[in-house]
Amino acid sequence: MKKFLGKLLEKWSGKDSATPSVQKKTAPIQDFRSQASQAVAQERWEDAIQLYEQAIAASPGEPSLLVGLGFSALEAGRPKKALADLTKAARLLPQSPDAWFLLGRAQLAVGLAQEAAGSWRRLLEIRPDFMPVYPDFLQLLLRLGAAQEALQITHQAVERDPDRFEYRLYHANLLFHMHESEAAIIHYLHALQFMPGSADILANLGVAYRQSGELEKALLYARKAIDINAAVPEFFSNYLFLLQSASDVDIGQKFMEHQRYARIFEEPCKPFWPVHQNMPDPSRRLRIGYVSGDFCDHALRFFIEPVLNSHDHENFEIFCFYNNQITDEHTLRLKKQADHWIDCAGCSDADLFADIQQRGIDILVDLSGHTAHNRLPVFARKPAPIQMTWLGYQSTTGLTAMDWRITDHSLDPEGMTERFNSERLLRLSAAAAFAMDDQLPVFPDLPCLQGEPFTFGCLHNPSKVTLEVLDTWARILVQAPSARLLLGNATDLYAEKVRAHMHAHGVEAQRLVFVERLPLQGYLDLHARIDLMLDTFPYNGGTTTLHAVAMGVPTIVLHSDSAISRAGEAAMRAYGLSDFCSPDIDAYVAQAVRWSGQPDELARLRRMLPAQVARQNAQVAQMFTRSLESAWRDIWREWCEARASAQ
Repeated sequence: MKKFLGKLLEKWSGKDSATPSVQKKTAPIQDFRSQASQAVAQERWEDAIQLYEQAIAASPGEPSLLVGLGFSALEAGRPKKALADLTKAARLLPQSPDAWFLLGRAQLAVGLAQEAAGSWRRLLEIRPDFMPVYPDFLQLLLRLGAAQEALQITHQAVERDPDRFEYRLYHANLLFHMHESEAAIIHYLHALQFMPGSADILANLGVAYRQSGELEKALLYARKAIDINAAVPEFFSNYLFLLQSASDVDIGQKFMEHQRYARIFEEPCKPFWPVHQNMPDPSRRLRIGYVSGDFCDHALRFFIEPVLNSHDHENFEIFCFYNNQITDEHTLRLKKQADHWIDCAGCSDADLFADIQQRGIDILVDLSGHTAHNRLPVFARKPAPIQMTWLGYQSTTGLTAMDWRITDHSLDPEGMTERFNSERLLRLSAAAAFAMDDQLPVFPDLPCLQGEPFTFGCLHNPSKVTLEVLDTWARILVQAPSARLLLGNATDLYAEKVRAHMHAHGVEAQRLVFVERLPLQGYLDLHARIDLMLDTFPYNGGTTTLHAVAMGVPTIVLHSDSAISRAGEAAMRAYGLSDFCSPDIDAYVAQAVRWSGQPDELARLRRMLPAQVARQNAQVAQMFTRSLESAWRDIWREWCEARASAQ
């Protein structure tokens, strides 16, 4: 985009001497345009505006000058003036792609999103190959909920010019956004043929293969992306996130990779860490900042909403920094529970850092870790005196600027995981609170007692289903020959991979049931078809396990030596379901087979658990929030004392 705007700058400032209309101007007009050219080149936008206005006054019959004027006004940060000038330009030059492009940008700048979409539709009617509009237009269509239209546009572009790299990339990105990962992979691979060294394409391939359940390929491409360009934090975070599911990489190696992230993105910031000027009063109202891109229809809401609902606003002033452009019903509900809401998706790291400092945030809490929409590079700059990470990523961030990681004794037993965390571990009464929606369905009947085969289920992201997990599930199905396995979030590639692997272990294809990705209600309804859940490892399920037990469906879990490998056990033990916890793979297999032969006991749990879990969740929300706030107060008191002793 910057490259295109530079060319546009030259075109409308008169630098493009090949433009015939420029050669025909009278001397005064030439003078004005020459001076405008210099003003634009030096980014003296107000001077450029004046010069264009003088040129227009001298030659009112030259509508192309309006495009230059509107462009300068946009760059000067005067979108209303730009809108007026470019509206006139588009009317007088209805076939000018530049006029329609800039008009759309001006409309977007003043909040006229639908009108901007209309301008850019008109532009593509005139010039379907006008590439600079694609990134902004596609993003706008997604914001407007018109993903299908965006997909249709890029599909037509690919058909018209199948060897155009950019079209393939845009089309693949849209397919991925709409969870059509396998179709996206085809276009990414095609684009990669033209740009084999593109870290962007390699990183996107990694994410797409993850969504398709191809962890090995996902990691391969994610590693290639950072080998080419390790300086993009999103690429590195994606690699670290995928690494959590790798069963052939031990916890020590994973920690070293997180430390590598810190060396790249934190070390350069350390010399510039500020001396925080927050008032060191241990008893004053504290300013708490939550940073997340998931304040929307995302699993995070089940954990953060009960805490936001329970906060003591008299003693804690809550700020939510939202790093996403999606606004849905959950966003609006969460927004009401904060004292202050800051939309920061469009903020640079430097601007967000400055904003957090100006607001005087005392304790800044990251809710993402190395998941999508994180702002860890901002945390690396140390904008707040106390920084914590929680919820989104049950592992270290690798940053020494992150003072604490919130957890509990079940996820991080004392003496077990400290050496694998850059943060100090803040062990609370629980790792989190959890609350389901009011419309949570209840299925009191066990499917296998209603004439169906006994059905094991796993509704986790396919990227968590490693080859070792498939080997283990195959052992279960061989030992429970009348049972079947239902897998959610399935794609064709994933189903093909699982069938082939299971067939090699003697499990027939008809015993495997695959269900595509479903919206929330459809996903919840799947539990009516499942008798017993099977967890993944080393990356355990979190939200999915809690959803299942809330509907009366326990999960067979396996624990290991990291927090992400103990999440399943922590959930089961918290609800008194230790009989479903396994110390090793042999026990995991044996317990799954044993429980498949105890349908009456599973039926009893199915009837009893929903009410028990609901009561317990309600109690935990208040208890957890109070313990969290108490810990904040203690840590803040320590900071105040350290500040006083340093003076």
